[in-house]
Amino acid sequence: MTVIGILHPSKVHSPAVTGFKEQMQEYGYVEGSTVTYLYDGPAGSGKELSHRAKELVEQGATLKFTASTPATKTALAAAEGTDIQIIFGPVNDPVGAGIVDSLRRPGGNATGVTLAPSTARRLAWFKEIDSTATRILVPYNPRDRSSMTSFSRVNAASASLGLKIIASEVENLDDVRALFSALPEDIDGVFLPRDSMITSAIQDIVAATIDRQLILSGPGFSQVMRGALYAYGVRQPSVGRTAARLANEVFSGADPAVIPVEEEQSNLFINTETAKQIGLTLSPSLLSQAKALLP
Repeated sequence: MTVIGILHPSKVHSPAVTGFKEQMQEYGYVEGSTVTYLYDGPAGSGKELSHRAKELVEQGATLKFTASTPATKTALAAAEGTDIQIIFGPVNDPVGAGIVDSLRRPGGNATGVTLAPSTARRLAWFKEIDSTATRILVPYNPRDRSSMTSFSRVNAASASLGLKIIASEVENLDDVRALFSALPEDIDGVFLPRDSMITSAIQDIVAATIDRQLILSGPGFSQVMRGALYAYGVRQPSVGRTAARLANEVFSGADPAVIPVEEEQSNLFINTETAKQIGLTLSPSLLSQAKALLP
């Protein structure tokens, strides 16, 4: 019986877990028959992440599937000194976060799926949707590597687009909810970074931006499905399926140290119902470039 531990902080990544399990079953890993999953749903807090990561080691997991940068770093720390292997999906900047040595040759006991750089292109879509937009609110968590990577890329891309970034630090969900209960008056839209803590409050964020008739951009498909106007990102189930392929390679004898990290490519997703709610008319040309139109 193969034993796989699953670790992630937020329900944002639950679809990736679903994709991972479905693809593993296609490879012959049948839950309850040939594979056992040690999984209790989203961990929530950092403290609970650490607790569960240690539990997975104690319970005999031979491999961990982790979603998000915090979950992967926590899993690596808990697995230190063991032969447990880790497949992550996704991690925004695995090299910058110190998880792997390089994308081509990870060099340790972890490999997985990262997201192709898309922040600059996503910000450019903002101007294509509303050419008059100038002031964009970007919440970010200074304690989260993925969030900071997204934030720095937004800043780097903003000047050439004629956009001013209104930065707002948020370190927990209370901070996020407080920000969106009293949004600054002089903003034209909101741009969410790749940060599972922030995006886990998507329902509150969507309600606030629709109420103010503001454009909201999320990092992936799941935020658009929940009401963000648009995203330029990935579908989480696809990330999970790619991670499962890498896990299958590991179970077939491959060493994670030499399995290159996979880059998942981004697509444009648009919620046309949200566009109506905020009084925005989108051109046929723009709509034709979307991978999917929701709802």
